[in-house]
Amino acid sequence: MAGVPSFARDYEEGEVLDVALPAEATWTLVSPEGRPVEGRGAVRHRLDHYGEWWLDARLPGGRLSVPLYAGMSMPPTPTMPLPGQPAAGPEEARDQACDLLVDLRDEFDLPALTCDPLLETLARQPLEQVVDGTWQREAGIARLRAAGFPEGPVDQVWCRAPTVAQCLEGLLRTAPGRVALLDPGMSLAGVQARVETDALTLLINLASE
Repeated sequence: MAGVPSFARDYEEGEVLDVALPAEATWTLVSPEGRPVEGRGAVRHRLDHYGEWWLDARLPGGRLSVPLYAGMSMPPTPTMPLPGQPAAGPEEARDQACDLLVDLRDEFDLPALTCDPLLETLARQPLEQVVDGTWQREAGIARLRAAGFPEGPVDQVWCRAPTVAQCLEGLLRTAPGRVALLDPGMSLAGVQARVETDALTLLINLASE
């Protein structure tokens, strides 16, 4: 990408990432445990945890979103079993999403997620808002707080792709999605799905007990 110098993707654990981004760039660096660090301009941060980090930078001419590996080589396969199986309908898509979320957390050695009926119900309205183009993350989080999850981490994310696996893989390739799915404090999830001919849309609520 123009204006961005080339930089390594593989690092020793504890090595410092140093990327000379333009002064007007804003960025989020997500640790393997899903913890974000945000900044502006040049990126300089010690990769002090083993595993896959993610750098998501908003630049004047576009966006940079890349994985970084600390103490490990680039894995030979994607996190999700791509392209994944198509879902015949919303219920099958929800079941696939719950199963893959369990597998995903296990892959990153994180506490398991349990699919929760209340969070599933609370995902219906925001899914419709996503489809209508009126969804707002802050409003969704506030609704989760008011509905019975006032303490601990909560989040709400969505994705659209041909399969559930591709949808979740896409979320992992964005800073907000990665932070939500890999937050070690999350223990509950609720999913709603809309399945169309060429793609499906998932709305995922996450919370702690």
